[in-house]
Amino acid sequence: MTTTTATAPQPSEPFKFEFSLTVLDHLGRQLYRNFITVIGEAISNAWDADAENIWINIDRGNQEMTIRDDGIGMTHDDIQNKFLKIGYSKRKDGTTRTRRGRPYIGAKGIGKLALLSCADSVTVVSKTAGGASSGCVIDNSEIDQAIDEDKSGQEVTLPDPHEDDLHILDAQDHGTAIFFSKVRMSNSKNEFLRKALALFFRFSLVDSSFSIFFNDAEITVDDAKELAKSTQYLWRIKDSPDDQFLGLMNPSRENTIALEGLKARGFLATVKKPGDLIVFGAKEKVRVDLFVNGRLRERDILSHRPSARVPEQYIYGQIHMDALDSGTNDPFTSSRESVIEDDPQFTELLKGLAKAVNQIYDEWDDWRIKDRQDGDDENQKRSKKERAALRLTEEQAKELFPETGTKKSSETFDELLEKAKRGLTKSLDDYGHIYILENLMRQIATRYHMKLNPNNEKTADGYKTKAENDFRESLLQEKCRTCEKRLWYLGLDDLMKVVDRKTRSPEASAGKQTVNTPIKSQSASIRYLRNIVMHTAGLTPYGSEQLKARKEAIAANLRTIVVDCEKSQLDT
Repeated sequence: MTTTTATAPQPSEPFKFEFSLTVLDHLGRQLYRNFITVIGEAISNAWDADAENIWINIDRGNQEMTIRDDGIGMTHDDIQNKFLKIGYSKRKDGTTRTRRGRPYIGAKGIGKLALLSCADSVTVVSKTAGGASSGCVIDNSEIDQAIDEDKSGQEVTLPDPHEDDLHILDAQDHGTAIFFSKVRMSNSKNEFLRKALALFFRFSLVDSSFSIFFNDAEITVDDAKELAKSTQYLWRIKDSPDDQFLGLMNPSRENTIALEGLKARGFLATVKKPGDLIVFGAKEKVRVDLFVNGRLRERDILSHRPSARVPEQYIYGQIHMDALDSGTNDPFTSSRESVIEDDPQFTELLKGLAKAVNQIYDEWDDWRIKDRQDGDDENQKRSKKERAALRLTEEQAKELFPETGTKKSSETFDELLEKAKRGLTKSLDDYGHIYILENLMRQIATRYHMKLNPNNEKTADGYKTKAENDFRESLLQEKCRTCEKRLWYLGLDDLMKVVDRKTRSPEASAGKQTVNTPIKSQSASIRYLRNIVMHTAGLTPYGSEQLKARKEAIAANLRTIVVDCEKSQLDT
């Protein structure tokens, strides 16, 4: 019998990670789809390199773009070991600021891959002070071939730039230039790009010495003036520093809001009409955006707490919260276009913002109504009836005085008109109720042949005689009343005496109520209250309460009168 013994394992190479270029493809070229985000990565790199200027030039005819800055630049080793090293972070040694004290924008070391997502090839050239230019060409077709062959990054050699490209920085002592060939811009027109750069890259709020140029013209807040001029109302976040963009606005009303316990600044605003938010084209609206250290980090932050209220269609703004980037904590997603939603500070910001927005929406509703415009019909602080009355009041005033609020009017007249309208919204209720009650009494008296007593007849004839005298003195060519019957010359209190009678209620047969109270007992008080309304003198809160009670009592009695009259006719 042969005995075998186990042999000891032979030494072998240790295991190690190997990364296919497919990872590069998914992390970079497919992760960034927004052209302005691609430009934003180049701007952020220039910021982190302590550049004072960055120049973006687009040649649409040749499908080329050059982005050049005057930052500290990179040596040959920097390009290889920092720029081309995916995942290299400037913060790895705990450094959170540049040499001149700027907060670093870059964190994960993969944002540079965005540069590969919009062009067939990208040429990078850089130099440091006193050094020579060096660089490389990254050809996407060669990367695609390497991906097909499942190669790793170490197996791809990048060629040197063309000799002419190496001289692109000859006119400056240091900096970096990136040249894009066959660039794809997704129909991003120059006007769109200028507005986007002005609105989405507010680095000047952190360091005023940083300037962005587009096709040799500096980007300023004036490039966003179209939006600023469309602003109707403004809310500044308490203790926010001055912002040149706000200086372009001329809001008709403004206030402040507080984001308690949050190190945030900025503003929220509303435009005159929802279409004013479409400043980039049919599909691109400006919303409430979140910025960290001057760079846009989250588009449409309110989408995390949607409310479906009407003012949400009008609101936009900028929330700047640099505390989100502490240097050690990185709350941003890999695409750098949003914040990780469960980040504690971000969660607190959303809570604080939701509270502030509720205040804004209520004030927006009040201000719009005061400015004679439609408000938020879903706001339950006002009933639909009250809103309809407010709208009617404004329409009536506008019919009489169409020039109100325009340059053709005067501030004094507009002020007096505003005072004249006061109380009309509430009075419209009373006018309408009195109109209905009076005419209902006339219809009841006519239907059931109720006779006027001598006093009623005398009162009606007196009013009719006065009306005829007024007509003769008016010099009008024909009479204007549609009805000359006596009933139509009587007011509410007199009509109450005409239709008043003791009636049995529908509950009488059940023994709950035997006889209704005659409504004529209220005639004196209702006459007093009615005349205040009809003479536009305005009711006190107590008067309104008393009129309301009497209107309801009269209405209930009139219904009972009709029911009783119908029953009497059936009985006979």
